[in-house]
Amino acid sequence: MKVEDLQSTAAKPSKTQSQAGSNLTRAAVILLLVLVAAGLFLLLPPTAPLPPPVVLLHGSFPKDGPTLFERFVPMKPGWGWAWKLREVIVGRPKRIDMVITVMDCPELPGTRLPGFPLEQPSFADTNGLQVWILANSDLAVVTDRIKQLPGSQMLSRPRISTSSGVGCSMQSDNTGVSILAYGHPERTDLYARFIQTETQHTGIPAFSVSSLETNLDAGLRLQMSNGNGLLLLNLDPKTQRRTAVALSLSFPKGK
Repeated sequence: MKVEDLQSTAAKPSKTQSQAGSNLTRAAVILLLVLVAAGLFLLLPPTAPLPPPVVLLHGSFPKDGPTLFERFVPMKPGWGWAWKLREVIVGRPKRIDMVITVMDCPELPGTRLPGFPLEQPSFADTNGLQVWILANSDLAVVTDRIKQLPGSQMLSRPRISTSSGVGCSMQSDNTGVSILAYGHPERTDLYARFIQTETQHTGIPAFSVSSLETNLDAGLRLQMSNGNGLLLLNLDPKTQRRTAVALSLSFPKGK
């Protein structure tokens, strides 16, 4: 046998060595997939069936329970690397900005809305509450038309900036708003409660008695596709006062 043949034979890996390397690579890929699946199981909250587009709420907002990762990994300086790794895998909580316009609109029709780009409401009850889920462009048109109705008055227009899974509440004059939103890739699971009150005075001026009347108290859970907003119309059966609430969502990109 020539020297060149010996060198060529020594340079080629044997069939056993090649098969062993292939098996090692396959085992490493399988192990990586198992680790990724286990990581997602630990990091992500459990999924639940998709609820209807609009659900009327009674009581406080339910809140997602902590994931296994949040249960067992403490929020301490020594564990900062684990929380940063979690952000790399599942991303940071989605930022959500909202603009809420609350209007008193006594001349707004009670049932049909002539001249408004509205179809049947997404939700309606027998107490005068109606809810539409609209594209933000249609919501802006409807809001402007309500403002132009005789007697319409803007009561408040708060802006809220929050993150997915972070609840917040605010009070502006006689209007209270509570929000809890969970951002998903194509939709937002939004919990919202709107409370609007008015101070009433009874009796003669010198001996008048003040009382606080609630004109609106509505809690809702909504499934909002990206680019959509909310229009709520409420007729108080006691005072026959009509209140409109418009809520638009936007999702600014993080820096």
